[in-house]
Amino acid sequence: MPAPAFTTVITAEELQDNHYETVAEALTYAPGLTVTPGSVNTNHQIVRIDGDDRVAVFIDGRKQNLASGLSDGRATYDLDMAPPVMAIERIEILHGPAGDSFINYDTPGGVINIITKKGKEHEFKFEGARGPYDAWRWETQLAGSGKGWSWIGTGGRSNLEKLRYKSVDGDKETMPNSAVSRREMYFRIDRQFNENSSLNFTYGHFSNDRGLWYSRLNPTDYNYSKMANHLALTYNYKENSATPGYVSVYHYYNQGDTFRPTGIKDQEDLLSYGRWKTTTNGIDWRDSWLLGKKRNRSLAAGLSWRHTSVDNDTNYDVSGDPPGGEANRSFGKNYKKSATNITAFLRGTRQFNKLTLSSTRGITHNSGFGTHYISTNTAEYRPDKKTTLYGSLQYFYAVPTLDELYYNNQRIQGNPDLDAEKGWKGSGGIRHQFSRSEE
Repeated sequence: MPAPAFTTVITAEELQDNHYETVAEALTYAPGLTVTPGSVNTNHQIVRIDGDDRVAVFIDGRKQNLASGLSDGRATYDLDMAPPVMAIERIEILHGPAGDSFINYDTPGGVINIITKKGKEHEFKFEGARGPYDAWRWETQLAGSGKGWSWIGTGGRSNLEKLRYKSVDGDKETMPNSAVSRREMYFRIDRQFNENSSLNFTYGHFSNDRGLWYSRLNPTDYNYSKMANHLALTYNYKENSATPGYVSVYHYYNQGDTFRPTGIKDQEDLLSYGRWKTTTNGIDWRDSWLLGKKRNRSLAAGLSWRHTSVDNDTNYDVSGDPPGGEANRSFGKNYKKSATNITAFLRGTRQFNKLTLSSTRGITHNSGFGTHYISTNTAEYRPDKKTTLYGSLQYFYAVPTLDELYYNNQRIQGNPDLDAEKGWKGSGGIRHQFSRSEE
């Protein structure tokens, strides 16, 4: 049944033909999307859909957004943490409210769903590139299947030394904090029980070390490293039907380290200048059913439980007089908090010939903000095969992130008295296919 939304799909063939290095690079070429470094932490890769940075990012239907780790507007996901490009089957981009598999009541900008590859025939792939400034990268993949099992493993490295240029005076200069070192890997193992049910396990690891632009006064004194480890176990049922369902259990660990080596007392002996650690555990259930004699109605249901905790290690306390003077003051987050969120929803869709109507009703409970009701209504009309008119009215409800509530250092202060963000968002548009040619 068609989904009433403006949808863009980036296929594995497009990713391979264009030799994109990262998901962030691929998304910069999608219509209506922009990818930029973060405004406060320029090491983050922030995506906006139609100018809105409140975007939900999913991997195989599992939400990836964090309650900590970013300090850039309302964005809650760093595209640097996405799987390697070679491990991706396709990327689905939905502008506005999402479909039956998930809802984005707290991210009205839209949804990006990254679907990973499943191992099939036995194959080995390798791709490498080399460029100036000691720039190089490689990515490799090994896949196979047999006796109901399938597996696929992807890994890669990339490196870029500091960029050099001539100033307006003709002097040779080096761009501060421009070196990058990146490591990534992704594994997926599937066990097919029968034609309608399977179990899959995924593990992803990412780490990135690069300089970070901090200020014109101290351009070389700041560095940022980040790391992520993600695990997920998913049971799929009704796979070959029009209404598949699944249950997924997942665990995410994300970490960020900040360094300011110049002028810092005993910096070489310290773990990091400031470290934040975010742990996320969750369970997702989704199912759907076709109804009516003509099978022109569907009902989808979902339930999610998610617990996030944030812990921060810092070398020196933000308060008082730090040892070694002001240069040793911590710029860590300086808090330890957690939050639990439970969401349940029902979504009904009905098709009347050329018109498709959809309505979502749900309830969400946050440990710090109580219970709230959510709703979305969408419509799509297709007068012919080439033209589609669509529209939506969404009531969104977004609680503040843990960073927005509790961040506490010399430069950034959270506000524990913040209220949830509430509002209505309407969107609409028209799509027309001028040619059936793939070009």
